[in-house]
Amino acid sequence: MIEIEEALNTSQKGARLAAQTPSWQRREWLNSVANEIQSAKQQLAELIVAEGVKTIREADVEVSRAAATFALSAEEVGRHAGKVIALDRMRGRNWAARSLSASPHRRRARHHAVQRPP
Repeated sequence: MIEIEEALNTSQKGARLAAQTPSWQRREWLNSVANEIQSAKQQLAELIVAEGVKTIREADVEVSRAAATFALSAEEVGRHAGKVIALDRMRGRNWAARSLSASPHRRRARHHAVQRPP
């Protein structure tokens, strides 16, 4: 039970740190992890096989999937989800944790722009 509490506390601290970190920095961290996983692909796959659960082919797929998850997460860090646009995407800027809410007019315009007639 203590390990679970420690894991929860650590994840909460990580969430607070991530919220205070500019998106460009989070993107770099995630890309770095993806690259490290890809660089150690063979060793990681062999480790999974050594556990005795998967074949080398299955382990290779699992390691590739892990690297892809971090790479895709890095891509998503910089995208906005419609309501909030992060202003801290560019490295070298001293952006505070600021964002702009997209106005209802802009959301409607964007929505209509992507709709195609039947």
